[in-house]
Amino acid sequence: MDDWNALRDALEGLDADTAELIIQLGLEDISAPAVEPGPRVECTSCSHLHPLPDNIKAPCGHDYCAACLENLYSSCMTDESLFPPRCCRQPFPWELVREKLSDDLQAAFPVKRIELETQNRTYCYVATCSAFIKPGDYDKHKAPCPECQSITCVKCKRQTHDGVCGEDGETEEFLARARQNGWQRCFGCRRVVELNIGCNHMTCLCGAQFCYVCGLVWKTCPCRQWDERRLLDRAEAQVNNARRGGGGAAGARDAPNHVAQVARAAQNLRDNHECNHGRWTRRRTGSLQCEECLFQAQVFVDECDRCHLRACYRCRTNRL
Repeated sequence: MDDWNALRDALEGLDADTAELIIQLGLEDISAPAVEPGPRVECTSCSHLHPLPDNIKAPCGHDYCAACLENLYSSCMTDESLFPPRCCRQPFPWELVREKLSDDLQAAFPVKRIELETQNRTYCYVATCSAFIKPGDYDKHKAPCPECQSITCVKCKRQTHDGVCGEDGETEEFLARARQNGWQRCFGCRRVVELNIGCNHMTCLCGAQFCYVCGLVWKTCPCRQWDERRLLDRAEAQVNNARRGGGGAAGARDAPNHVAQVARAAQNLRDNHECNHGRWTRRRTGSLQCEECLFQAQVFVDECDRCHLRACYRCRTNRL
């Protein structure tokens, strides 16, 4: 009542039309208590605060807003390194996130998931079609396309045929060049990969884990777990990153001390070649390029305290 009396006193002297307009401008119930803002949570991906009902908590404990979750699920359908959608190596339960996604994504993701979970995939051999053919639709070694009805050979991925199945000439030529360069082929999806840094433990985009030297399932062969030359190159890069981070010039170095630092870094890599990246430290100096996705236009990277891998936040949480 005191508020209404104050308003009446303030309106005295004004013409009737102006007084009525002021009352209508949202002053219908000035006696109602102010609405307190609800609890808000910081999204671990975008760092913005969002109302609590709009967020979901990942199995690892991190919070994601609906927009970042939508982006992650949409991105994983075109970037297989993000599949399955996960945070800190723990996949999101579909039942947990489904209602937070758009209707289009709720319909599209389960269909795409079948494709991404299939290792030795078959796509329509017609280049202008290239539709994915589900394993359940195969007729022995023949895969009829659901889009154009062409039939693809499940073994060689070319047009269905009679007789012995083999690689086509162009594929054979490429595989021969790959063998000459020491590249390896994934036993799961048949991709060809090249190793530049790291140990011989390969994890393909399709999820298969194999030895880079022989191509067999990881830890089923007697091959060495790393190549000494690649290991030393990696150790050298780590030492140079640390020097730039400390403000020194990469070229100005004490040779004996540098050799000792590289030797220590190399030994650390031998000891931690299968690091689980348990702890990270944020770096704003030195090389800011992510060693996973190679993105470098950023203001910081996170560095693993154990193996010193440098990764952007998306790779650290959603890829590694």
